[in-house]
Amino acid sequence: MKQSELEKIKEEKEVKINNVETKKDRRNLEELTLNEQLIEVNYYQNQIDSEINNEIDQHLIKQHKENISSKKFDIFDFYSKTKEKSFEVLIRFMLKDLGLYQLINLGNLENFCNVIKNGYDKKPQYHNEIHGVDVGHTLYSFMIHSKFFEKSLKFSKINILSIILAGFCHDIGHPGYNNAFHMNSLSSFSVTYNDRSVLENYHASESSRILLVPENNILDLLDKSSFKLFRKQFLEAILSTDMTYHMKTNSIIKTRLLGLGISHGYN
Repeated sequence: MKQSELEKIKEEKEVKINNVETKKDRRNLEELTLNEQLIEVNYYQNQIDSEINNEIDQHLIKQHKENISSKKFDIFDFYSKTKEKSFEVLIRFMLKDLGLYQLINLGNLENFCNVIKNGYDKKPQYHNEIHGVDVGHTLYSFMIHSKFFEKSLKFSKINILSIILAGFCHDIGHPGYNNAFHMNSLSSFSVTYNDRSVLENYHASESSRILLVPENNILDLLDKSSFKLFRKQFLEAILSTDMTYHMKTNSIIKTRLLGLGISHGYN
């Protein structure tokens, strides 16, 4: 399918979505729009072919495939062997393994990974790029090792994509000082974000800014409604990392999991 034909489908679906009367109908049409895109494998084939031809990344993915999928994954060992390729190798592997490739503009993926990786300050002892890689992988591990994940939680492709990317991006640009420091010192971060989830707002804003740069935008194949849904969930995921709200959020999650028969991490 040619790009012009794909754009026509997007426009037709947008008209239908804008005319629906109920939230349920809107959700159904948003998923329908997404499914239409997933079918257009031929349109994305040239991107998949270019990804396959990236011999360095493919070699690293093949070399670490079993390790990445293991519950015993060692982030420090992995990082010591892949270093500047750590972000790209993990993101490429996870997106493909989770069936998300058809949503991604693979031609921009390398740029996106490099900009996000380089956006992490190397000075902080903890909130650095290794931490970003570790959190991204941890979320992936939860997804593939929990039999309840897709069956009970019923996460859509957009849900999964927003969570995975939020994990890699959630601490980008962290300066090494916490929110209390910024609020007490009236730093530029504190003034800009009005003392509310100061760093989390910064991380979310900076990630969005990077993603909207044309050469970094790996989501420019999504239609307007799908991207809007992604953005909402992506931002919420990053903002939820503010530890001020940890107890409240943890309580909500535990209650929901108990309703699904999951307790103390067993499922």
